[in-house]
Amino acid sequence: MRVLVVLCLALLTLVRVEAGLFGSEFSYQGELSQSGTPAEGTFDFFFELYDTDVNGTAIGTAVLLDDVQVANGLFSVELDFGFEPFAGDQLWLAIGVRDGASTGDFTDLQPRQKITAAPYAIHTQFVAANAVGSNEVDGEQVQLRVDGTCPAGAAIQTIATDGTVSCETGAQGDPGPQGEQGPAGPQGDPGPAGPQGDQGLPGAQGDTGPPGPQGMQGPQGNTGPAGPQGDQGPAGPQGDPGDSVLADLAADSVNCPIGSLLRLVDVVGQATWQCYSVAELRADLPGKTVFVTSQRYTGDLITEANTALGTSFGNTQALEAADALCQARADAAGLPGTYTAWLSQPPQGTNNVAARLPDNTIGYVLTDGETFIADDKTDLLDDVIAAPIGLDESGVQVAVTGLNWAVWTNSTAGGAEGSGGGSDCQDFTSSDSADLGVIGDARAVGESSAPQNNWSRSNNLPCSNSARLYCFER
Repeated sequence: MRVLVVLCLALLTLVRVEAGLFGSEFSYQGELSQSGTPAEGTFDFFFELYDTDVNGTAIGTAVLLDDVQVANGLFSVELDFGFEPFAGDQLWLAIGVRDGASTGDFTDLQPRQKITAAPYAIHTQFVAANAVGSNEVDGEQVQLRVDGTCPAGAAIQTIATDGTVSCETGAQGDPGPQGEQGPAGPQGDPGPAGPQGDQGLPGAQGDTGPPGPQGMQGPQGNTGPAGPQGDQGPAGPQGDPGDSVLADLAADSVNCPIGSLLRLVDVVGQATWQCYSVAELRADLPGKTVFVTSQRYTGDLITEANTALGTSFGNTQALEAADALCQARADAAGLPGTYTAWLSQPPQGTNNVAARLPDNTIGYVLTDGETFIADDKTDLLDDVIAAPIGLDESGVQVAVTGLNWAVWTNSTAGGAEGSGGGSDCQDFTSSDSADLGVIGDARAVGESSAPQNNWSRSNNLPCSNSARLYCFER
Protein backbone atom coordinates (compact mmCIF):
# COMPACT_ATOMS: atom_id res chain seq x y z
CA MET A 1 0.00 0.00 0.00
CA ARG A 2 1.29 3.47 -0.85
CA VAL A 3 1.53 6.13 1.91
CA LEU A 4 1.06 9.60 0.50
CA VAL A 5 1.96 12.70 2.50
CA VAL A 6 1.76 16.32 1.38
CA LEU A 7 4.79 17.99 2.84
CA CYS A 8 4.20 21.43 1.48
CA LEU A 9 1.03 23.03 0.18
CA ALA A 10 0.93 26.57 -1.08
CA LEU A 11 -1.63 28.75 -2.82
CA LEU A 12 0.13 30.87 -5.40
CA THR A 13 -0.83 34.38 -6.38
CA LEU A 14 -4.06 34.70 -8.30
CA VAL A 15 -3.45 34.93 -12.03
CA ARG A 16 -6.81 36.39 -13.00
CA VAL A 17 -7.85 39.37 -10.87
CA GLU A 18 -9.18 42.18 -13.12
CA ALA A 19 -12.93 42.26 -13.48
CA GLY A 20 -14.29 41.78 -16.94
CA LEU A 21 -10.91 40.43 -18.20
CA PHE A 22 -10.28 37.17 -16.31
CA GLY A 23 -12.25 34.25 -14.85
CA SER A 24 -12.43 32.53 -11.50
CA GLU A 25 -9.48 30.12 -12.03
CA PHE A 26 -6.41 30.17 -9.73
CA SER A 27 -3.19 28.15 -9.47
CA TYR A 28 -2.33 25.68 -6.71
CA GLN A 29 1.15 24.16 -6.15
CA GLY A 30 2.16 21.46 -3.71
CA GLU A 31 4.78 18.87 -2.83
CA LEU A 32 3.85 15.18 -2.59
CA SER A 33 5.93 12.55 -0.72
CA GLN A 34 5.58 8.80 -0.90
CA SER A 35 6.99 6.83 2.09
CA GLY A 36 9.25 9.79 2.87
CA THR A 37 10.55 10.06 -0.70
CA PRO A 38 9.48 12.75 -3.23
CA ALA A 39 6.78 11.20 -5.44
CA GLU A 40 7.36 10.67 -9.16
CA GLY A 41 4.84 9.92 -11.96
CA THR A 42 1.15 10.63 -12.57
CA PHE A 43 -1.53 10.90 -9.86
CA ASP A 44 -5.27 11.69 -9.70
CA PHE A 45 -6.26 14.62 -7.39
CA PHE A 46 -9.61 15.50 -5.78
CA PHE A 47 -10.20 19.09 -4.56
CA GLU A 48 -13.24 20.38 -2.57
CA LEU A 49 -14.03 23.55 -0.55
CA TYR A 50 -15.37 23.35 3.06
CA ASP A 51 -16.60 25.96 5.53
CA THR A 52 -14.47 24.53 8.43
CA ASP A 53 -11.03 22.92 8.76
CA VAL A 54 -12.57 19.66 10.13
CA ASN A 55 -15.83 18.06 9.06
CA GLY A 56 -18.21 20.93 8.08
CA THR A 57 -20.17 21.42 4.88
CA ALA A 58 -18.81 21.19 1.29
CA ILE A 59 -19.18 24.44 -0.63
CA GLY A 60 -19.76 24.45 -4.41
CA THR A 61 -18.71 21.70 -6.87
CA ALA A 62 -15.65 19.50 -6.34
CA VAL A 63 -12.80 19.45 -8.92
CA LEU A 64 -11.35 16.08 -10.13
CA LEU A 65 -8.05 16.14 -12.08
CA ASP A 66 -6.75 12.87 -13.59
CA ASP A 67 -3.15 12.01 -14.43
CA VAL A 68 -1.46 15.09 -12.97
CA GLN A 69 2.32 14.94 -13.56
CA VAL A 70 4.39 14.95 -10.35
CA ALA A 71 8.13 15.48 -10.80
CA ASN A 72 10.54 15.23 -7.86
CA GLY A 73 7.53 15.54 -5.57
CA LEU A 74 6.30 18.85 -7.05
CA PHE A 75 3.03 19.45 -8.86
CA SER A 76 0.99 22.41 -10.06
CA VAL A 77 -2.70 22.53 -11.00
CA GLU A 78 -5.31 25.09 -12.08
CA LEU A 79 -8.49 25.11 -9.94
CA ASP A 80 -11.80 26.71 -10.81
CA PHE A 81 -14.70 26.53 -8.32
CA GLY A 82 -16.53 29.48 -9.95
CA PHE A 83 -17.26 32.83 -8.30
CA GLU A 84 -20.12 31.74 -6.00
CA PRO A 85 -18.09 30.08 -3.16
CA PHE A 86 -16.01 33.24 -2.61
CA ALA A 87 -18.67 35.42 -0.95
CA GLY A 88 -16.39 36.69 1.82
CA ASP A 89 -16.57 33.77 4.29
CA GLN A 90 -13.50 31.80 5.35
CA LEU A 91 -12.95 28.58 3.32
CA TRP A 92 -10.69 25.52 3.59
CA LEU A 93 -9.44 23.31 0.71
CA ALA A 94 -9.73 19.52 1.12
CA ILE A 95 -7.40 17.37 -1.05
CA GLY A 96 -7.55 13.67 -1.99
CA VAL A 97 -4.96 11.72 -4.06
CA ARG A 98 -4.51 8.27 -5.66
CA ASP A 99 -2.13 6.64 -8.12
CA GLY A 100 -2.80 7.72 -11.74
CA ALA A 101 -3.33 4.10 -12.85
CA SER A 102 -5.83 3.43 -10.06
CA THR A 103 -9.61 3.70 -10.10
CA GLY A 104 -10.03 3.12 -6.36
CA ASP A 105 -10.72 5.49 -3.47
CA PHE A 106 -8.78 8.70 -2.87
CA THR A 107 -6.52 9.12 0.19
CA ASP A 108 -7.43 12.30 2.12
CA LEU A 109 -4.45 14.57 2.83
CA GLN A 110 -4.46 16.31 6.24
CA PRO A 111 -4.82 19.01 7.31
CA ARG A 112 -7.18 20.95 5.04
CA GLN A 113 -5.57 24.05 3.54
CA LYS A 114 -6.90 27.46 4.59
CA ILE A 115 -7.76 29.67 1.59
CA THR A 116 -5.52 32.77 1.70
CA ALA A 117 -6.10 36.21 0.21
CA ALA A 118 -5.27 35.50 -3.43
CA PRO A 119 -8.48 33.64 -4.37
CA TYR A 120 -10.47 36.23 -2.47
CA ALA A 121 -9.33 38.76 -5.03
CA ILE A 122 -12.01 37.06 -7.12
CA HIS A 123 -14.58 38.52 -4.75
CA THR A 124 -13.37 42.05 -5.44
CA GLN A 125 -13.49 41.79 -9.22
CA PHE A 126 -17.05 42.92 -9.60
CA VAL A 127 -19.29 45.82 -8.45
CA ALA A 128 -23.02 45.41 -8.49
CA ALA A 129 -24.81 46.76 -11.56
CA ASN A 130 -25.83 50.48 -11.29
CA ALA A 131 -24.03 50.73 -7.90
CA VAL A 132 -22.02 53.77 -9.12
CA GLY A 133 -23.72 56.68 -10.87
CA SER A 134 -23.06 60.34 -11.68
CA ASN A 135 -23.91 61.36 -8.11
CA GLU A 136 -21.25 59.04 -6.74
CA VAL A 137 -18.52 60.35 -9.10
CA ASP A 138 -16.76 63.66 -8.50
CA GLY A 139 -16.06 65.06 -11.93
CA GLU A 140 -13.13 67.04 -10.50
CA GLN A 141 -11.55 63.83 -9.22
CA VAL A 142 -12.60 61.13 -11.69
CA GLN A 143 -12.42 61.48 -15.43
CA LEU A 144 -15.50 60.31 -17.32
CA ARG A 145 -15.13 57.87 -20.24
CA VAL A 146 -13.38 59.51 -23.23
CA ASP A 147 -15.81 59.40 -26.11
CA GLY A 148 -14.14 61.83 -28.57
CA THR A 149 -11.80 60.92 -31.45
CA CYS A 150 -9.25 62.74 -33.62
CA PRO A 151 -8.89 62.48 -37.40
CA ALA A 152 -6.01 60.63 -39.02
CA GLY A 153 -2.73 62.52 -38.60
CA ALA A 154 -3.92 64.37 -35.45
CA ALA A 155 -3.43 63.63 -31.75
CA ILE A 156 -5.52 64.36 -28.59
CA GLN A 157 -4.36 67.62 -26.98
CA THR A 158 -6.83 67.92 -24.06
CA ILE A 159 -9.76 65.96 -22.59
CA ALA A 160 -12.76 67.81 -21.10
CA THR A 161 -14.56 66.57 -17.98
CA ASP A 162 -17.47 65.47 -20.15
CA GLY A 163 -15.17 63.18 -22.16
CA THR A 164 -14.84 65.32 -25.26
CA VAL A 165 -11.39 65.98 -26.71
CA SER A 166 -9.51 68.71 -28.58
CA CYS A 167 -7.01 67.65 -31.27
CA GLU A 168 -3.81 69.10 -32.72
CA THR A 169 -1.71 68.22 -35.72
CA GLY A 170 2.03 67.92 -35.16
CA ALA A 171 4.67 69.13 -37.56
CA GLN A 172 5.69 66.70 -40.29
CA GLY A 173 8.92 64.98 -39.29
CA ASP A 174 11.78 64.15 -41.60
CA PRO A 175 11.31 60.87 -43.45
CA GLY A 176 13.09 57.92 -41.91
CA PRO A 177 15.90 56.10 -43.68
CA GLN A 178 15.07 53.62 -46.40
CA GLY A 179 14.65 50.12 -44.94
CA GLU A 180 16.28 47.07 -46.44
CA GLN A 181 14.41 45.42 -49.27
CA GLY A 182 12.38 42.44 -48.10
CA PRO A 183 12.64 39.01 -49.70
CA ALA A 184 10.81 38.34 -52.93
CA GLY A 185 7.27 37.08 -52.54
CA PRO A 186 6.18 33.65 -53.84
CA GLN A 187 5.71 33.17 -57.56
CA GLY A 188 2.16 34.01 -58.57
CA ASP A 189 -0.01 31.68 -60.65
CA PRO A 190 0.61 31.97 -64.41
CA GLY A 191 -1.78 34.26 -66.20
CA PRO A 192 -4.11 33.03 -68.93
CA ALA A 193 -2.62 32.27 -72.31
CA GLY A 194 -2.65 35.16 -74.75
CA PRO A 195 -4.50 34.99 -78.06
CA GLN A 196 -3.07 32.90 -80.88
CA GLY A 197 -0.73 34.97 -83.03
CA ASP A 198 -0.91 35.09 -86.80
CA GLN A 199 0.64 32.16 -88.61
CA GLY A 200 4.18 32.87 -89.82
CA LEU A 201 5.34 32.56 -93.38
CA PRO A 202 6.18 29.03 -94.58
CA GLY A 203 9.85 28.09 -94.35
CA ALA A 204 12.04 27.32 -97.31
CA GLN A 205 11.64 23.92 -98.99
CA GLY A 206 14.08 21.43 -97.45
CA ASP A 207 16.32 19.11 -99.44
CA THR A 208 14.77 15.88 -100.62
CA GLY A 209 15.67 13.03 -98.29
CA PRO A 210 17.23 9.79 -99.46
CA PRO A 211 14.82 7.15 -100.81
CA GLY A 212 13.37 4.79 -98.21
CA PRO A 213 14.00 1.03 -98.15
CA GLN A 214 12.26 -1.21 -100.63
CA GLY A 215 8.90 -2.36 -99.27
CA MET A 216 7.83 -5.99 -99.08
CA GLN A 217 6.50 -7.56 -102.24
CA GLY A 218 2.74 -7.70 -102.32
CA PRO A 219 0.75 -10.92 -102.79
CA GLN A 220 0.60 -12.42 -106.25
CA GLY A 221 -2.39 -11.34 -108.27
CA ASN A 222 -4.96 -13.71 -109.76
CA THR A 223 -4.07 -15.38 -113.04
CA GLY A 224 -5.58 -13.54 -116.01
CA PRO A 225 -7.91 -15.19 -118.53
CA ALA A 226 -6.34 -17.35 -121.25
CA GLY A 227 -5.71 -15.63 -124.55
CA PRO A 228 -7.47 -16.67 -127.77
CA GLN A 229 -6.37 -19.87 -129.49
CA GLY A 230 -3.76 -19.13 -132.17
CA ASP A 231 -3.93 -20.41 -135.71
CA GLN A 232 -2.59 -23.90 -136.28
CA GLY A 233 0.86 -23.88 -137.79
CA PRO A 234 1.80 -25.83 -140.92
CA ALA A 235 2.62 -29.52 -140.63
CA GLY A 236 6.30 -30.34 -140.23
CA PRO A 237 8.25 -32.63 -142.55
CA GLN A 238 7.94 -36.38 -142.17
CA GLY A 239 10.59 -37.79 -139.88
CA ASP A 240 12.70 -40.87 -140.48
CA PRO A 241 11.16 -44.13 -139.34
CA GLY A 242 12.48 -45.23 -135.93
CA ASP A 243 13.40 -48.64 -134.65
CA SER A 244 10.46 -50.78 -133.77
CA VAL A 245 10.93 -51.87 -130.17
CA LEU A 246 7.36 -52.33 -129.06
CA ALA A 247 7.09 -55.66 -130.76
CA ASP A 248 10.23 -56.86 -129.08
CA LEU A 249 9.06 -55.47 -125.74
CA ALA A 250 5.66 -57.05 -126.06
CA ALA A 251 7.32 -60.38 -126.46
CA ASP A 252 9.17 -59.92 -123.19
CA SER A 253 5.88 -60.57 -121.28
CA VAL A 254 7.01 -58.66 -118.08
CA ASN A 255 5.01 -59.50 -114.94
CA CYS A 256 5.07 -57.00 -111.96
CA PRO A 257 4.05 -57.65 -108.36
CA ILE A 258 0.65 -56.43 -107.16
CA GLY A 259 0.86 -52.72 -106.30
CA SER A 260 3.71 -52.05 -108.78
CA LEU A 261 3.55 -50.26 -112.11
CA LEU A 262 5.34 -50.81 -115.44
CA ARG A 263 7.52 -48.01 -116.73
CA LEU A 264 9.43 -47.77 -120.04
CA VAL A 265 13.03 -46.83 -119.28
CA ASP A 266 16.34 -46.53 -121.09
CA VAL A 267 18.87 -49.01 -119.71
CA VAL A 268 22.28 -48.39 -121.25
CA GLY A 269 20.77 -47.29 -124.56
CA GLN A 270 18.23 -50.09 -124.61
CA ALA A 271 14.49 -49.35 -124.03
CA THR A 272 12.90 -51.82 -121.70
CA TRP A 273 9.96 -52.21 -119.27
CA GLN A 274 10.68 -52.20 -115.54
CA CYS A 275 8.50 -52.56 -112.46
CA TYR A 276 8.37 -49.54 -110.04
CA SER A 277 6.61 -49.08 -106.73
CA VAL A 278 4.29 -46.11 -106.26
CA ALA A 279 6.85 -44.51 -103.91
CA GLU A 280 9.59 -44.85 -106.53
CA LEU A 281 7.43 -43.30 -109.24
CA ARG A 282 6.27 -40.48 -106.90
CA ALA A 283 9.90 -39.56 -106.09
CA ASP A 284 10.37 -38.63 -109.73
CA LEU A 285 7.28 -36.40 -109.81
CA PRO A 286 7.55 -32.74 -108.68
CA GLY A 287 4.52 -32.70 -106.30
CA LYS A 288 2.87 -29.60 -104.83
CA THR A 289 4.95 -27.88 -102.13
CA VAL A 290 3.71 -27.71 -98.51
CA PHE A 291 5.34 -25.85 -95.58
CA VAL A 292 4.64 -24.37 -92.16
CA THR A 293 5.48 -20.67 -91.81
CA SER A 294 8.67 -19.69 -90.02
CA GLN A 295 6.80 -16.69 -88.60
CA ARG A 296 4.07 -16.86 -85.96
CA TYR A 297 0.93 -14.67 -85.80
CA THR A 298 -1.73 -13.75 -83.23
CA GLY A 299 -5.34 -14.77 -83.85
CA ASP A 300 -6.01 -11.35 -85.50
CA LEU A 301 -4.71 -12.48 -88.90
CA ILE A 302 -6.25 -9.46 -90.67
CA THR A 303 -4.22 -6.97 -88.60
CA GLU A 304 -1.12 -9.20 -88.86
CA ALA A 305 -1.33 -9.17 -92.69
CA ASN A 306 -2.16 -5.46 -92.99
CA THR A 307 0.75 -4.57 -90.68
CA ALA A 308 3.35 -6.89 -92.25
CA LEU A 309 2.34 -6.54 -95.91
CA GLY A 310 0.83 -3.04 -96.08
CA THR A 311 -2.48 -4.50 -97.26
CA SER A 312 -5.97 -3.29 -96.30
CA PHE A 313 -8.03 -6.44 -95.75
CA GLY A 314 -11.43 -5.88 -94.10
CA ASN A 315 -13.01 -7.76 -91.20
CA THR A 316 -14.59 -10.38 -93.49
CA GLN A 317 -11.35 -11.22 -95.38
CA ALA A 318 -9.46 -13.37 -92.86
CA LEU A 319 -8.97 -16.21 -95.39
CA GLU A 320 -7.56 -13.80 -97.99
CA ALA A 321 -5.26 -12.31 -95.32
CA ALA A 322 -3.97 -15.77 -94.32
CA ASP A 323 -3.36 -16.67 -98.00
CA ALA A 324 -1.38 -13.44 -98.43
CA LEU A 325 0.79 -14.26 -95.41
CA CYS A 326 1.55 -17.72 -96.91
CA GLN A 327 2.34 -16.20 -100.31
CA ALA A 328 4.69 -13.65 -98.74
CA ARG A 329 6.68 -16.39 -96.97
CA ALA A 330 6.87 -18.46 -100.21
CA ASP A 331 8.03 -15.45 -102.22
CA ALA A 332 10.64 -14.59 -99.58
CA ALA A 333 12.06 -18.12 -99.87
CA GLY A 334 11.97 -18.09 -103.70
CA LEU A 335 9.31 -20.83 -103.95
CA PRO A 336 7.35 -20.79 -107.22
CA GLY A 337 3.58 -21.05 -107.45
CA THR A 338 0.52 -19.70 -105.65
CA TYR A 339 -0.21 -20.72 -102.03
CA THR A 340 -3.36 -21.22 -99.94
CA ALA A 341 -3.45 -21.31 -96.13
CA TRP A 342 -4.88 -24.46 -94.49
CA LEU A 343 -7.62 -22.41 -92.78
CA SER A 344 -11.43 -22.62 -92.64
CA GLN A 345 -14.19 -20.28 -91.50
CA PRO A 346 -17.86 -20.81 -90.74
CA PRO A 347 -20.29 -21.43 -92.28
CA GLN A 348 -19.55 -24.83 -93.77
CA GLY A 349 -19.20 -24.79 -97.54
CA THR A 350 -16.94 -22.72 -99.75
CA ASN A 351 -15.09 -21.37 -96.69
CA ASN A 352 -13.77 -24.87 -95.86
CA VAL A 353 -10.15 -25.49 -96.80
CA ALA A 354 -11.22 -28.69 -98.57
CA ALA A 355 -13.21 -26.53 -101.01
CA ARG A 356 -10.51 -23.84 -101.21
CA LEU A 357 -7.77 -26.26 -102.39
CA PRO A 358 -7.90 -27.31 -106.06
CA ASP A 359 -7.68 -30.95 -107.13
CA ASN A 360 -4.18 -32.43 -107.07
CA THR A 361 -3.08 -35.76 -108.61
CA ILE A 362 0.69 -35.42 -108.17
CA GLY A 363 0.81 -35.32 -104.37
CA TYR A 364 2.10 -32.92 -101.75
CA VAL A 365 5.79 -32.71 -100.81
CA LEU A 366 7.67 -30.80 -98.08
CA THR A 367 10.27 -28.14 -98.91
CA ASP A 368 13.11 -30.71 -98.79
CA GLY A 369 11.75 -31.96 -102.16
CA GLU A 370 11.74 -35.56 -100.89
CA THR A 371 9.21 -36.00 -98.09
CA PHE A 372 5.67 -36.57 -99.38
CA ILE A 373 2.78 -36.14 -96.96
CA ALA A 374 -0.01 -37.31 -99.33
CA ASP A 375 -0.31 -38.86 -102.80
CA ASP A 376 -3.12 -36.54 -103.92
CA LYS A 377 -5.93 -34.37 -102.53
CA THR A 378 -8.07 -37.39 -101.64
CA ASP A 379 -5.16 -38.91 -99.70
CA LEU A 380 -4.60 -35.56 -97.97
CA LEU A 381 -8.18 -35.40 -96.70
CA ASP A 382 -8.31 -38.94 -95.27
CA ASP A 383 -7.34 -37.70 -91.75
CA VAL A 384 -3.79 -39.11 -91.60
CA ILE A 385 -0.79 -37.65 -93.45
CA ALA A 386 2.45 -39.52 -94.21
CA ALA A 387 4.75 -37.13 -92.33
CA PRO A 388 4.42 -34.09 -90.03
CA ILE A 389 4.45 -30.69 -91.73
CA GLY A 390 7.41 -29.49 -89.72
CA LEU A 391 9.64 -27.80 -92.34
CA ASP A 392 9.29 -24.05 -92.99
CA GLU A 393 9.45 -22.27 -96.36
CA SER A 394 13.27 -22.49 -96.36
CA GLY A 395 13.36 -26.21 -95.50
CA VAL A 396 14.30 -25.61 -91.85
CA GLN A 397 12.75 -27.78 -89.12
CA VAL A 398 10.74 -25.50 -86.80
CA ALA A 399 11.23 -25.72 -83.04
CA VAL A 400 8.82 -28.00 -81.23
CA THR A 401 9.33 -26.74 -77.67
CA GLY A 402 6.74 -24.63 -75.82
CA LEU A 403 3.98 -23.63 -78.27
CA ASN A 404 6.29 -23.43 -81.29
CA TRP A 405 4.42 -26.38 -82.81
CA ALA A 406 1.00 -24.65 -82.71
CA VAL A 407 -0.66 -23.83 -86.09
CA TRP A 408 -3.88 -21.83 -86.63
CA THR A 409 -6.22 -24.08 -88.69
CA ASN A 410 -9.87 -23.97 -87.51
CA SER A 411 -10.15 -27.14 -89.59
CA THR A 412 -10.56 -30.87 -89.15
CA ALA A 413 -8.03 -33.20 -90.76
CA GLY A 414 -10.68 -33.79 -93.42
CA GLY A 415 -10.64 -30.11 -94.39
CA ALA A 416 -13.99 -29.13 -92.78
CA GLU A 417 -14.58 -26.09 -90.52
CA GLY A 418 -13.47 -27.27 -87.08
CA SER A 419 -14.64 -24.78 -84.46
CA GLY A 420 -18.37 -25.39 -84.49
CA GLY A 421 -18.69 -21.59 -84.83
CA GLY A 422 -17.12 -20.73 -81.47
CA SER A 423 -13.32 -21.10 -81.62
CA ASP A 424 -12.12 -19.11 -84.60
CA CYS A 425 -10.79 -15.94 -82.85
CA GLN A 426 -13.95 -14.04 -83.87
CA ASP A 427 -13.39 -14.85 -87.59
CA PHE A 428 -9.65 -14.31 -86.95
CA THR A 429 -10.13 -10.62 -86.11
CA SER A 430 -9.31 -10.94 -82.38
CA SER A 431 -6.07 -11.08 -80.38
CA ASP A 432 -7.96 -11.10 -77.07
CA SER A 433 -6.97 -13.75 -74.51
CA ALA A 434 -10.69 -14.32 -73.76
CA ASP A 435 -11.28 -15.60 -77.34
CA LEU A 436 -10.09 -19.03 -78.56
CA GLY A 437 -8.99 -20.52 -81.88
CA VAL A 438 -8.57 -24.12 -83.11
CA ILE A 439 -4.92 -25.12 -83.64
CA GLY A 440 -3.12 -28.04 -85.24
CA ASP A 441 0.15 -29.72 -84.17
CA ALA A 442 3.16 -29.47 -86.53
CA ARG A 443 4.62 -32.53 -84.81
CA ALA A 444 1.66 -34.82 -85.56
CA VAL A 445 0.30 -36.86 -88.48
CA GLY A 446 -3.04 -38.33 -87.33
CA GLU A 447 -6.43 -37.77 -85.74
CA SER A 448 -6.74 -37.05 -82.01
CA SER A 449 -8.40 -40.45 -81.57
CA ALA A 450 -5.28 -42.14 -83.00
CA PRO A 451 -2.06 -42.67 -80.99
CA GLN A 452 -0.64 -39.52 -82.60
CA ASN A 453 -1.91 -36.02 -81.88
CA ASN A 454 -4.06 -34.42 -84.55
CA TRP A 455 -2.01 -32.50 -87.12
CA SER A 456 -5.01 -30.27 -87.99
CA ARG A 457 -7.22 -30.11 -84.89
CA SER A 458 -5.27 -30.64 -81.67
CA ASN A 459 -6.63 -28.11 -79.17
CA ASN A 460 -7.90 -24.55 -78.60
CA LEU A 461 -5.49 -21.66 -77.97
CA PRO A 462 -6.19 -18.13 -76.59
CA CYS A 463 -6.09 -15.71 -79.50
CA SER A 464 -3.52 -13.50 -77.76
CA ASN A 465 -0.94 -16.28 -78.32
CA SER A 466 1.04 -16.66 -81.55
CA ALA A 467 0.85 -19.66 -83.89
CA ARG A 468 1.98 -20.59 -87.41
CA LEU A 469 0.11 -21.31 -90.67
CA TYR A 470 0.19 -24.37 -92.94
CA CYS A 471 0.66 -23.28 -96.59
CA PHE A 472 -0.25 -25.48 -99.62
CA GLU A 473 0.76 -24.83 -103.24
CA ARG A 474 -2.31 -24.68 -105.46
